[in-house]
Amino acid sequence: MNDIIFRILIAEDEQQFARLFEDALAVEGFLPKVINSLQNMETEQTEFIPDVIIVNAFGLGVRKFEAAEKLHELYPTCPFVVISPLPSVDDCIRSYMLGARHFIHKSVDVYTLVEAVCGITHKLSVFQST
Repeated sequence: MNDIIFRILIAEDEQQFARLFEDALAVEGFLPKVINSLQNMETEQTEFIPDVIIVNAFGLGVRKFEAAEKLHELYPTCPFVVISPLPSVDDCIRSYMLGARHFIHKSVDVYTLVEAVCGITHKLSVFQST
């Protein structure tokens, strides 16, 4: 039995979506944490070290991809998923160039995002157990 509890950082400024996603992850046994501004992100940096990051490409009230770039700088080895309310091919390419594991349209069912996190954490747990 795997007793690893994965910490998931959600960088999202839309509170209702963030709460729904946070609740769905908690039900699956993850330890989610929502940040909704760059200031929160920098103060949480030492208090909450994530295993997976979910970041809105347009989120946190900054220029597009600024939050994703900052999180990638803070946690360069942490896998992340970029979500976007207005996805484009250029945004998808930029996400993967930053190292994102997934690029997902934000309007999908929240459980599609949970499945993406489950896939990443499963790979992490297999890697950690070897």
